[in-house]
Amino acid sequence: SYSGQSEAARWNLSKLAETLALAGLVDGEQARDVAATFESAFESAWLDEFRAKLSLKPPSGQGSDEADAALVRDLLDTMDATGADHTGTFLALGAAAAACGSAGEAARGAIPAPALEQA
Repeated sequence: SYSGQSEAARWNLSKLAETLALAGLVDGEQARDVAATFESAFESAWLDEFRAKLSLKPPSGQGSDEADAALVRDLLDTMDATGADHTGTFLALGAAAAACGSAGEAARGAIPAPALEQA
């Protein structure tokens, strides 16, 4: 499942680091340092990728990362539980956003500009 990718990648990286250290190609401490930074780097990249897929704005305050990550995990859990396809889901979300954007633009045209500025 998609949720296991982080653990699998971390395990692969730790084994690569061990192998490089045993071969004398890198210092053991250096290899452990790289492996230790993987999880936070992976989580950050994972969240950035899903923010882009879901058109979420960059974090604006404390707790934004946690709230966005919870939203993404809920979506992925729902997709997993329903057997939804990743490509199809994100294409459908994009189409829905485009339709809402078009409707939103049309609605904005019907509202006088001063009313929009006050909102």
